[in-house]
Amino acid sequence: MTLADIELHLLAHVVGFDPTVESRVRVFGLTPGAAVRVMRRGWFRGAVLIEVNGRTLALGRSVAEGIHVEPDLAAGTSPGIRHHRARHGSPPGE
Repeated sequence: MTLADIELHLLAHVVGFDPTVESRVRVFGLTPGAAVRVMRRGWFRGAVLIEVNGRTLALGRSVAEGIHVEPDLAAGTSPGIRHHRARHGSPPGE
């Protein structure tokens, strides 16, 4: 599974990279084992907005497709997102 196809707001951990993107994303703290969350996806294969190491980054769709992740199903979504879903349905941007 890649960052381009993981469910929005679900916590995941980086497990590997395609060789074409590895050197570009490591400088942003995306290393194997890093916790990451996709916050929003642009329309028409646009940018993917992620949260990693307390920072928000925008990645091109092709870069996100080269970052392999495993979902952390035990952690699920953040408490704020769970609260929003309970009160209002799906989170903003979904």
